[in-house]
Amino acid sequence: MTAYRVIESSGSNGSIQFAVDGDFSSSGNFVFVTGSERLGVGTSTPAARLHVSGSTIFGGSASDFHQITGSAIFATGLTGSLTQLPDGRSYLVAGDNVTIVTGSNGQITISAAGSGGSGHGSTTSNIQMSWMETPAGVIDGLNSDFTLAYAPSPPNALMLYVNGVLQSQGLDKDFTLSSNTVSLIETPSVGDQVIATYSYVPVPIAGSYTAWMEIPVGPIDGVNNNFTLANSPYPSTALMLYYNGVLQRQGMSADYVLTGGKNITINFVPEPGSNIQATYPY
Repeated sequence: MTAYRVIESSGSNGSIQFAVDGDFSSSGNFVFVTGSERLGVGTSTPAARLHVSGSTIFGGSASDFHQITGSAIFATGLTGSLTQLPDGRSYLVAGDNVTIVTGSNGQITISAAGSGGSGHGSTTSNIQMSWMETPAGVIDGLNSDFTLAYAPSPPNALMLYVNGVLQSQGLDKDFTLSSNTVSLIETPSVGDQVIATYSYVPVPIAGSYTAWMEIPVGPIDGVNNNFTLANSPYPSTALMLYYNGVLQRQGMSADYVLTGGKNITINFVPEPGSNIQATYPY
């Protein structure tokens, strides 16, 4: 068997390339790369993670065998460990309203999730636009404060026009904005026209969102019977509370009571290992 020097180089995108210094076309030769400094966490006995056979990468006959051993990045069967850093932390981190799930085959699914509790449907508010709105307020040569129908979001999205001229926002400029109140530095004259266009987040309408199979907060330890929902059901009678899959009745003389908007008191003590879920509009 002939030994060859293996040359390693790293690309700017983090990829690692291995090249053999010499003729590697003879049948029966092989490359065996070990170690963990480049391929993952250190280990005294690195396990094989990538096996490549054939002649397309290193040359040689189809019986040639190429083995790279390491620890985390290369694997013959991708698993949930694909999302783990060497110290055990996930390198794929979900932000607000995002969930990351790794399947048994290593496939990673990234999806949007509702806010405000487990199992919610779509709860994020869509940005909307107000086009060519006339702010509330008299134009009498004295008043300089005007009220928009909504608070611009973001604040710098407000495009304010006086007589068709775009105004600049700022203390040392043409106007200031506080929530949905516009204060013009120069008071408009009688007959002037003030127009506003801006984006905003609409105020949610009670009952327009739904929490699906939410798990209320509270220990199920054989002692506690008080639980808290993420939101207040609207209307309160629309709450569907399940105990081990059985729909419970709401009321003092029934299975539970709802107080303070989102506080549940069950009229019996749930047993450890029980399952409590809630579905409701809010």
